[in-house]
Formats: sequence, C-alpha cells, structure tokens
Amino acid sequence: MRVGLWDLFFFVLLGVVVALAIRLAGTLLVFAFLVLPAVTGLLLSRNLSKIHAVAVGTAGISTIAGLYCSFRLDLPSGPAIVACAFIVLLLAWAASRFRH
Repeated sequence: MRVGLWDLFFFVLLGVVVALAIRLAGTLLVFAFLVLPAVTGLLLSRNLSKIHAVAVGTAGISTIAGLYCSFRLDLPSGPAIVACAFIVLLLAWAASRFRH
C-alpha cells in the first residue's frame, strides 16, 4: 500500500487546520489544547484508549471550567481555559506522584 500520498494529505490538512485554528482562537489556546490534555492522559494512564478518554475528558472539563471562570470573573476566555487546563494537569501530576 502506498502511503506517501496519504501522508502528504494528512500533513497538509493538519497544517491548514492548525493555521486556521490559530487565526480563530489564538496561539496560546490552540497549542494548549494540543499539549496539555495529552500530557494529562499520559500521566494518568498507559493504556491508549484510557489516555484518549482522559485527554478528551480533561479538555472538556477545562473548557467548561475556563468559560465559567471567564464569565463569573470577567476574564478573557482563552487564558482562563488554559489556566484551568494547567490546573488539571498539576492535579494529575500530583496524583501520579502520589500513586507511585
């Protein structure tokens, strides 16, 4: 199976999506969503399906919490979401250290 064209299609599509997301949401929020939930999932599990579930769950929880804090405290929404995702990451790091 020739995968060269599929690789090219994937990377071009990834580049376009990241570029558009950065224009729409901002650099901080886009790269925080790319990194922080995945690291949180890796800290809490070694099973790929569990890592995926944890990453999706923490992204959703941090988004809802960040938007809530943004509304209640009159903060910018992007940095509030990133701060909540970082707090979740710190809690996951503490839990992983406590577990070991």
